[in-house]
Amino acid sequence: ALLATSLFAKGLFDHNRFGIGVAGAYASPLAREEFAACDLMIGVGAGLGHYTTEAGYLYPNAKTVQIDLNPRGLYQGLRIADLHIQADAKAAAEAVLAKLTERGHSSAGARTPMLANKISAMVARPDAKEFLVAPGTVDPRPAMLELDAAIPKDWTVVSGGAHFAGVAVTHIYGRHAAQVHVINEFGAIGSAFPIAIGMAASRGDGKVLLLEGDGSLMMHIQELETIRRQGIRILICVVNDGGYGAEVHKFRAQGYDPREAISRQSRAVSACAARRSPASVVSRICSLSTHSPGSPNCGICMWMMPFLPLPTGASTSGKFDAKQRSNRGPSPYRRHGERAGPVHWFDAGFRHSGSKIVASRLQA
Repeated sequence: ALLATSLFAKGLFDHNRFGIGVAGAYASPLAREEFAACDLMIGVGAGLGHYTTEAGYLYPNAKTVQIDLNPRGLYQGLRIADLHIQADAKAAAEAVLAKLTERGHSSAGARTPMLANKISAMVARPDAKEFLVAPGTVDPRPAMLELDAAIPKDWTVVSGGAHFAGVAVTHIYGRHAAQVHVINEFGAIGSAFPIAIGMAASRGDGKVLLLEGDGSLMMHIQELETIRRQGIRILICVVNDGGYGAEVHKFRAQGYDPREAISRQSRAVSACAARRSPASVVSRICSLSTHSPGSPNCGICMWMMPFLPLPTGASTSGKFDAKQRSNRGPSPYRRHGERAGPVHWFDAGFRHSGSKIVASRLQA
C-alpha cells in the first residue's frame, strides 16, 4: 500500500519512500494518478471530508474503510466510507499488521522501484508545469524550495491557507508532522499570523517561520507592534500576489471582473520593511538558525516574495520591482471545479504593479 496524509498530518510519511504526500486539494499530479488507480482506500484517524477526498472524486473506483474513534456515516455532505471501524488509529493499524504477519502475507503491490523513483522526482519538483512569463518576475515554486532548504528541520513552520498555500503545502517537505501547521480556521484567511505569534512566544528561541499572504497578513498587521514590544523573534515570509489571489480565480470563473480582487494594500505591507536583495534574505535566514537571545537578529525578519514566475536564467541578485502579468496560480486553482483529473488552465491573467522582494529586521 502507498501512504498519504490529510492536510493536518502533513509530513507524517515524508521520510517513507512510498509516501505520496497530501491527499485532496493539495495532492500532487502523481498522487492523483495513484489515488485514481487504487481499489481500496483505508482512512486511519482521518475525517475524509470534502477537501481531503475532493468531494469523493479523488478515488472514484475504490472501496473505502474508515478507522476512527468517532466514525461518521455522513460528513460534510458526503458518504464517508463503505465500512466503518470504531477503534484507536494506532491500535487498529498494529492489529491489522499483526494479522497480516500471522497469515504470512507479503506482497510488494504498488511499491515498485519505478514508483519510488517517480516519488523522489516529485519531491524534487512537485509542480513541473512550465510557465511563459515576462522577464524580471519570480516563480514562487523554486523560491519556496530554497526557503525550505535554508530553514533547519527543527523549526516550526506555520502556513496560512490563502492563495499561496498551494505552493507552500506542496514545496515544504521532509519536516516532522508536529512542526508543520497549516491554518485555515473558520475557512478564512488571516488566522495564521496570531497563531504563529503564540507559537513563537511559547518556543522563545525564534525558530518559527510564518508563511502568509499579503492580504492575510493585513488582517492582523497591527500585531507587528506586539511582536516588537514583546521582543518576540519570528521569521515572516509574505507571499505577495498584490491582492486576494484566490478571489481572482473565483471571480473569473463566475464571470466577474477579476480586477475587483486586486488590492494596493501590499504597498502598506512593503512599507513595514526595508529593501534588501534576495541573496541577503537567504543569508539572513541561514543566520537566524544559529542566533542567540539578545543577538542583533532579535525581532522580525520579513521577506516579501511576489507570487510571480521567474524566467529560466533570470538573475536572483538585486531588488525586484516586479510588474505582474501572470495567469498562473497554485495547482488547486488550475483545475476546473471540484473534480480531480486533467488540469484546466485559466485563460486570462490578473495584474498589479509594484511587487517587490524586501526584507527587514526590527530590533526588539
